[in-house]
Amino acid sequence: MPNFELIETFITVVEKHSFSQAARALSLSRALVSMRVKRLEQQLGVTLLVRDTRKLILTEVGKEFYLQFKDILLSITQSIENIRKKQVESVGVLRIASTYEFGHQMLWPLLSDFCQQHPQIYLQCLFDARPYDLIHEQIDVAIRLGQLNDSSYKARKLTEYETVVVASPQYLEGKTFTELSQLEQCDWISNLNLNTQPWQFFQGQQQITLYENRKYAANNIQTIKQMLLAGLGVAVIPQWMVIEEIADGRLTHLFSDYQMQTQGVYAVFPNQAYVPAKTRLLIDFLATCWK
Repeated sequence: MPNFELIETFITVVEKHSFSQAARALSLSRALVSMRVKRLEQQLGVTLLVRDTRKLILTEVGKEFYLQFKDILLSITQSIENIRKKQVESVGVLRIASTYEFGHQMLWPLLSDFCQQHPQIYLQCLFDARPYDLIHEQIDVAIRLGQLNDSSYKARKLTEYETVVVASPQYLEGKTFTELSQLEQCDWISNLNLNTQPWQFFQGQQQITLYENRKYAANNIQTIKQMLLAGLGVAVIPQWMVIEEIADGRLTHLFSDYQMQTQGVYAVFPNQAYVPAKTRLLIDFLATCWK
């Protein structure tokens, strides 16, 4: 079957009424244009053009071929341009995934501004604990926290956040902790989505390793926070998730003179040669906001 280039060249020759004019329009040599038309005729087994010294004459089959394929070529060309336009312009649907808590508390306030600034982008937010398959579920960007495990995607670090170890006054009643290591004897509430044990605590040059004594667990930090508020135990949790509860005394930041290792916030997106402009725009926007 003749390829697109041969058909495009033939139609351009017909419309320009000249091999030379067609060559200029296509930015090709006249010899290459002539060769493509001959190759098209050979593949079809017909004569499309009769050449003389003054003009080109379409044969009957050449005229039929031209009339049938000129609209097809125009449709293909327009489709290609539309696809390229979507690739280079920030338009269309953009699907972003995140955990519910981070998406609701930290991400959405920024995304609302993004939507106002770019009304031509139609944002779809998927905020839950499920680890989406970015390719099969057509996710443009996933915002992921902590350590990244899947190397089949591209990733860009956007910012970091602090983690803290906390418990409620109810749970701490009657308990006294003078050493950080004593926390290992507490009832721990673990995050099933994280694989970060043991926890590392730092104070100057000192580093202390702490292991959880898991008693409870959940797969989302909202439930972990509710368990903490209910007085069930201690947990390591993002500071942004409990900053109000610490401020009003409903939770206590334990050993606040120690620092924990910060956790990364990453934009994860499909590993493709050409990242759509709308995806790059959102990632750059978030990186700037969190700079």
